[in-house]
Amino acid sequence: MLQVTIGLLFVTDCLNAKPPVEPTQVLSIYANGLRNIEKDIYIAQILVRSGTELSLGKSENTVFEYDEQQIRNRLEEYEVAISYNDAIRPYIEFYMTMDHERLKLLFGLTEYYSESVSSSLRKNSLPLSLSLFPAVCSSYGPSSTNDHGGAGPWHLNYPQSIKYGLVINKYIDERREMKKASVAATAYLAHLYKSYNDWELALAAYTCGPATINKALASQKTTTFWSIYDVLPEELRDIVPAMAALTYVQEQRSQILSLAYQENSDTLRIHKRLLYKALNDLVQADVNELSFLNPGLNQKEFPANYTALLPNEVKKRFTKMKDSVYVYQSSVILYPKPKVAVMTSPDGAPITHTVKSGEVLGVIAERYKVRVSEIQYWNNMGGSTRINVGQRLVIYDMKKPIKTAAVEKKVEESNPFNSEYITYVVQRGECLDGIAQKFPGISTRNIRDINKIDDNIQTELILKIKKR
Repeated sequence: MLQVTIGLLFVTDCLNAKPPVEPTQVLSIYANGLRNIEKDIYIAQILVRSGTELSLGKSENTVFEYDEQQIRNRLEEYEVAISYNDAIRPYIEFYMTMDHERLKLLFGLTEYYSESVSSSLRKNSLPLSLSLFPAVCSSYGPSSTNDHGGAGPWHLNYPQSIKYGLVINKYIDERREMKKASVAATAYLAHLYKSYNDWELALAAYTCGPATINKALASQKTTTFWSIYDVLPEELRDIVPAMAALTYVQEQRSQILSLAYQENSDTLRIHKRLLYKALNDLVQADVNELSFLNPGLNQKEFPANYTALLPNEVKKRFTKMKDSVYVYQSSVILYPKPKVAVMTSPDGAPITHTVKSGEVLGVIAERYKVRVSEIQYWNNMGGSTRINVGQRLVIYDMKKPIKTAAVEKKVEESNPFNSEYITYVVQRGECLDGIAQKFPGISTRNIRDINKIDDNIQTELILKIKKR
């Protein structure tokens, strides 16, 4: 019996009188997912949340015996029975020589998704060993795809997805959501098995398509999968040997990584389009976490009438500040930037607004029926939307025209600064000397120093005048 050392040694002697298989021959999509499993952003998030670290390359080398007859017998005993073929051997060697940590992670993900997958398998009266099928297809990567239109952990194609009730459009691709994709994929597998009454043909039809399988069976005048294997698309046909190999290897390498963690999230119905950025800016929602919790979304936003999964604290803050979030989204994020300054000389009376907790420019602008860009202009904010609690903003209330009486129209009785000052609005044609004369005991220099200005003043400038 030949001994093969895992991870280090491929013996060049024959194995059961067969030439060795070069590792480069196992480069299909069913191998690449596992090779790069730790690089998947979604899976990396699961590792972080569960507090699990991979120790890649640090696992000890072990030895296994490649007993072809023993493998042949075991494969035929499984619920998803697959006959042994030379095409299976490279996949068994690939999985058995894979870094143990990656393999443990793959089986850990199988356990992690067990509830979602197993419930769908039972509902369709399918063998529970098919829970490994998404592991073979994609190594459980929600963003995984193949070159024939398959997407998500189950590599479902568009026609089958729509047929079995999944939503796929500009905003949503439910193939990337394990629970929903499992419902569709298992229903499709049940249909295929009923059609062929043979797991090899059913699995091959899942990836290659029933039309391709039927055409190959007819052209080769046969009824078995291995008789048509060589004429099937190379990049898809290996789903059968890969599935057989991983089923066998799971029996030999049963260790898993624990990926359990406490999920602190809850669902919330989003009735209007909601951008992740609006949630990030106003309620401190982490954009990456939102993407992790809602893998079925194509863009960083929730479409209208969507049931979102949100962290509990984010849900609580959003529910409390929902109106402010939507006003901010429409008036700041989505509001088109003006090509030129929109502000000249306002017709309203100047007032002062003190920023309160939870307020944003969009909310304040809505309250006074003005534009965000106008508030920015009046307060020399440039394009910034950042404001702080307690900050005082000058706003021209268009509902309160400036009085026309001589001094009354120039002195704002409200006090936006503190009890020691009043404010004065510069009128057209006025200079500092003339303004100082209106206030006994106040000099031109007083006004310059307090307001940190020079003699060049503009119409509508608001000045602080010290009380006497």
